[in-house]
Amino acid sequence: MDLDALPDRHLLSLEQAVMLTDTDRAPRRVVVLSVEVRHAQPMLDIISSGIEKYNWITVDGNLGRLHQVSRLHLKLVIVNDVIIPLLVSDPTHQAASRLLLKMGWAVRHIARNVDFPHGDLYRAASSTGNLLRRHGAHIHKGTRQIDWLTGNIPVLRARIQELITMTVLIPADDEEAGGQEGGAGHE
Repeated sequence: MDLDALPDRHLLSLEQAVMLTDTDRAPRRVVVLSVEVRHAQPMLDIISSGIEKYNWITVDGNLGRLHQVSRLHLKLVIVNDVIIPLLVSDPTHQAASRLLLKMGWAVRHIARNVDFPHGDLYRAASSTGNLLRRHGAHIHKGTRQIDWLTGNIPVLRARIQELITMTVLIPADDEEAGGQEGGAGHE
């Protein structure tokens, strides 16, 4: 099979990926151009299934970057569903403080593998990561009062929600991604 002769199918959303499995099961080159952060894992599962079942192929780095967006979503869910509830129950929770520091770095690092250095995801994730790390540092060092820590929790939650629902433009190749490889990466 001549891979260059395969038709391209550009995907801009989870809905398009779902519809592709229903309408077109022929071999083709699938290129993810954008995805909402919260939809990255289902889209990754659909494309992986299409690769296995229908002989779809992807361009170099594209599936890796989608995997990174999926990893980012996982970290954001952990912050939103585990760490923030710990802070709601105890604004000075020391384990939550350490986890915020860790997740703040992870969020930034993972986004770097998607669209560094000039992409919207990297900028938004860096800002959110900085916010998480600052909050964690204030808890750890005791530099803010409980009223401030409690008052900042809704800010953390809102920023996480913004990032989870953000639509990410996925560079089609490594050159568009600033030379970064979109592989599995490490935290």
